[in-house]
Amino acid sequence: MNLAPKAILRPAIALFALATALALAVYGRTLTLAFGWDDMDYLHVAADALSGKSPLLETIFRLHQEHLMPVSRVLFHLNLELFGAVTAFPVRLATLLFHALAATGMARVARRLIGPGLAGPAAALAYVVPAGFSSMWLWIPSGGGIPIGLAGIAWASVAAVYQEDLGRRRALLLAGLAMAFALLSENTMVPLLATPWLLWHLVRAQSGGPRKPDIAFTLLSGSLALALVALFAKLYQKTAGGGPPLDLTAGVPRAVFLLLSAPFRYLFPGLLLQYELSSDRRVFLSTCAFGVVLLASLGIALLLATRGRRVQLAMLLAVASGPCAWVTVVGIARFKTSFWDLWYQDRYYFPLLLPASFLAALLVDAAARSLRGSERRVALTLALAAVAAFLMAHRSALHSRVSFGIFEAHERRIASLARLVALLDARPGGAATFPDGRLSFPDIHNGRISSRLLLYGLVPNPPRGLTLGSPTSEDEASLNAVLAEWGRREGDGPSQIAIRAGRIEALGAGPVADFRTGGHDVNVISGLYAWEGSWRWISGEGHLRLTLAGSRLSLLVAAPSTKILAANPEWKSLVLRLAVLDPATGARVPLEDVTLTGDAPQLVERSLPADFVARYRNAGIELVLSSPTVWRPSTVLPGSTDGRDLSVMLYSAGFGG
Repeated sequence: MNLAPKAILRPAIALFALATALALAVYGRTLTLAFGWDDMDYLHVAADALSGKSPLLETIFRLHQEHLMPVSRVLFHLNLELFGAVTAFPVRLATLLFHALAATGMARVARRLIGPGLAGPAAALAYVVPAGFSSMWLWIPSGGGIPIGLAGIAWASVAAVYQEDLGRRRALLLAGLAMAFALLSENTMVPLLATPWLLWHLVRAQSGGPRKPDIAFTLLSGSLALALVALFAKLYQKTAGGGPPLDLTAGVPRAVFLLLSAPFRYLFPGLLLQYELSSDRRVFLSTCAFGVVLLASLGIALLLATRGRRVQLAMLLAVASGPCAWVTVVGIARFKTSFWDLWYQDRYYFPLLLPASFLAALLVDAAARSLRGSERRVALTLALAAVAAFLMAHRSALHSRVSFGIFEAHERRIASLARLVALLDARPGGAATFPDGRLSFPDIHNGRISSRLLLYGLVPNPPRGLTLGSPTSEDEASLNAVLAEWGRREGDGPSQIAIRAGRIEALGAGPVADFRTGGHDVNVISGLYAWEGSWRWISGEGHLRLTLAGSRLSLLVAAPSTKILAANPEWKSLVLRLAVLDPATGARVPLEDVTLTGDAPQLVERSLPADFVARYRNAGIELVLSSPTVWRPSTVLPGSTDGRDLSVMLYSAGFGG
């Protein structure tokens, strides 16, 4: 029997409404959050296209670190073009709805493979609710490629299990479109194609079809995967100049950790956060031990539930194949990440929602079949109470994870900049040219807002009469008057920004930031912790704004090297990498690395390229200090409860000579 797609979609509408309502109950508060964290990087790329400085296709297919996420790029572009950066609601809502759509797809898969009744709603609930299990990619929408792409995997699986009803050609087309959508949502989705591929062949075999692999579906999924891998490899080679490093010895234990710790995190969200100050070994052993116990219990329950229904067990293994492969690859790729960070950065568990939802549907269906009359009513009452407790536990865990203060700071800064755009739009006079550069703000992710985002993305309509380029002296005078007025109205320091010699400058950011004499907030862009009287700690990467007054960079740095290296014997030394950013291109100009020796403060001097100094002398320059050796005092210094990620202490930095 061939069914039109709408015959399959129509019953899914009620399930989609249920999944959306559950998602709103758990994630609803995050819809009001502003953009933050890596979202700002996506906004800047979208503004590159809106300003006409980069081709649209180039920005859509631009890598973010090792991630290729064209669908997310398109969502951010549309959000900027239609609504501006002043609200993140549209892209956040879209991510949430795709999450609900994935839950609906898994509900349809469960209904088809397990049976009508409670299997579908149980699968939808078990997929949507676990906010504390894996939520980061829902409240940081720049990572939304995973929840969005999983909708493609779920609906490719729907096409696979309904292939007889849809007809083979139609099912192939729908599955191909869904898988292509998943791969364009996130390049790491490739291992997840194993799920619809296995379901397709298992369902085909169960229906009495040939037992040999379906060549057409294999060619379809394989060609999509190979095309995506080839595209990513080409882009990554162009961007990074080589393949990512791998260490199986360190990576495999991390993959095992993610897989074994997932059941505990799913059922008991947030309960192990007190281990932040514990050793990595304790985090690994405790979470895995709980995971093994829970997996054993679930395994026994599953075997009891699938007695005489071994086909469903095979289907569960098929659903789990892709997500488990994905998590394994991630664990191996994140071989440098501590076990605590893997646990804390919950995004790595997200695809495991697919098998978790199907497993929940199997167990609920088995329980419903075994109960009768009053037993079923009592069980239903207890189940509803358990669901309510489950929902509240995950909602609480989610809210404890969200950095609301960071988003509020971004919201205040973006609102302040929107008022600047309004002043620029109301500026008297004719056309003017605004410098194509960056405005520095320590309360924004990466410490800066580009002129492109300010003029072409902050609000839907760009201010009249302004273009990007090299301003004349008359333009500078006109624009500086607006910046000064904005500073007076805001009253919190943005008046420190001005346009000088055709560039955006942070006034007061002199050639030296000597933290032995003060906090020098005007010099700090991002990545440096609060002033501690004589120094500031640098995190993994710090950015400073300094005036280029000479050809030599001087630094005074220190770290408790002896204790750090004793706690991390695999590190041969502590290294601080130095670079300056080219104001015209934003490219990094590397300087010679610093190797710290001993625990005493160390004075370091580095020469800058002569042509760089000649071009930008007396201009504001961004200094970047980064380190591959990041550590936590709580795991290095006896008695410390400091859980910050630190690299070195910076006493002073400046240009001279």
